[in-house]
Amino acid sequence: MIRSACSIRIDYFAIMAEKIPVEEAIKRGNIMLKYPIRVLFPVLFLGCLMLSVYLKIHPEIGLITGFILGGALSLLYSAYMTTKWRIWAFSNVDNVHELKRAAITEQLINEDDSWQTKLEIRTQSDNEALAAIQKRFEEERSFIDDLTVPNVTLIFNSYIEYTLGGWFLIGLGVATGFLISWFTLLILIPAIGILYKGYTRTRQDTGNAVITITNDGIGTYSADFHNWSEIENEKVTYISSGRNGSYQFGYDYPGGSEDINLNFVKIKPSQLNHLLYIYRNRNMQKQNAKATTIAEC
Repeated sequence: MIRSACSIRIDYFAIMAEKIPVEEAIKRGNIMLKYPIRVLFPVLFLGCLMLSVYLKIHPEIGLITGFILGGALSLLYSAYMTTKWRIWAFSNVDNVHELKRAAITEQLINEDDSWQTKLEIRTQSDNEALAAIQKRFEEERSFIDDLTVPNVTLIFNSYIEYTLGGWFLIGLGVATGFLISWFTLLILIPAIGILYKGYTRTRQDTGNAVITITNDGIGTYSADFHNWSEIENEKVTYISSGRNGSYQFGYDYPGGSEDINLNFVKIKPSQLNHLLYIYRNRNMQKQNAKATTIAEC
């Protein structure tokens, strides 16, 4: 009996005994989707510019051509490879709900009803594979704990990230000082100021966690500790601001909300997402066990 390629693909995923961690799927997603585009666009852009100079054409034509060609091919690559990664990742992780939350945070995929999702290139076999994966979202799956996550996690500020601008200015000042003029070494003054401020802040923060997450709840440097029963909408989001952006961690609690910039904190957004999932579900499991015990009594 002849079987379709789609059926073979779905059956292959179904029989795989080993499931990969969500963080590994996210890491591969960055390699497949983000990194190639970061290289593809500037290479095509600069290549068209250099070609226009070589052919003695107006550089503006090379710039415009490079911008259009780089943008179009980057969009085409993303639209095609996002579908491939989506099928591979959601077929190989155990918890599709956690993966979807992490993938949206990492900007590997978008919400189902977004216009970016509608741009993804999907063949008929891709749609059939995705339909099979969608059924996993409708299934009620039991919580699988991650025993490597301790009962309490303390997250601190990152001295390296906070002082990155200072180190950049030092490198720039030294390089231009030798190549251009010693006068540019004056840039070292604000650089030293940034490094000193980062050093003093680190000394002040020693032993003081920015975020504390436990099996019982969350607390931060600016908000009291609240139990999971009081916390809602805990999530990590990416806030875009022009060409730049930042990851933010936020949640709501009775009488207020918390919002923390993760750019200067010693944790990756995907790792924090994983911790939130584990700790929230541990608490739910604990509460369900309590309720069952009381009911039996």
